[in-house]
Amino acid sequence: KPNVDDVISIYDTWRGFEVMCHVAPWLSKEKQRKHLGNDKVLLIYQEDPHTPVVPTFRGQVNSVAIVVRPALEGGWHVGTWKRARVKEFGPEIPLKYHVKDPAKLKE
Repeated sequence: KPNVDDVISIYDTWRGFEVMCHVAPWLSKEKQRKHLGNDKVLLIYQEDPHTPVVPTFRGQVNSVAIVVRPALEGGWHVGTWKRARVKEFGPEIPLKYHVKDPAKLKE
């Protein structure tokens, strides 16, 4: 939905929280820096199932990254990363987390 900056994003609610996702390919490099650089949590969807992405945090705001990539055996692999200064939080995701049910991917 376009906002005052003419940025198209994806908006949803989850467990009573409002969630807005900025989609990097839809943004210019400048708007990526401005908007993604101010997001505390980065959700990275990787289309390539072969090479896992290890996120790099830039600036001071990005603190947590969740990477979702297709699994060769079907479903998705989910990995999480956090800055050292971020305290442990839940729910804990196993190191090699594999989700087969699309409905569970959102949870």
